[in-house]
Amino acid sequence: MQSVCDKPLSAGHQKPICVVESEKTAVVCSIHFPQCLWLSCGGLQMLKPELLTPLTAYKVILFPDTDEKGDAFHLWLSVAQQAQKLYPFQYPLRVSPLLELHATPDQKSRKIDLLDYIFEPKV
Repeated sequence: MQSVCDKPLSAGHQKPICVVESEKTAVVCSIHFPQCLWLSCGGLQMLKPELLTPLTAYKVILFPDTDEKGDAFHLWLSVAQQAQKLYPFQYPLRVSPLLELHATPDQKSRKIDLLDYIFEPKV
């Protein structure tokens, strides 16, 4: 029996697919930003090239959490590069630099995610 997770997205699916670490972030972003399809990989180390193979026909944007040294961003960038070498993606995999470019040093030290960045009060 095929599970719901094994079924491909509908052929007419045009929304970009956004991948985040946290399930909570994916759920909340899906409510606030329905123009995208939000998925979670379950954690920083959980994103693997082979897990991206069902998404080869779609526009995919990865949104890693941030940290002081940019390790999360560079890890996901590396995974994206590996996936693109191994599998026939129709569109380039993108890794968003949003948090790397705009998070404050304090936010980076707290290793915030996209949800934290969007909903934290701006000073």
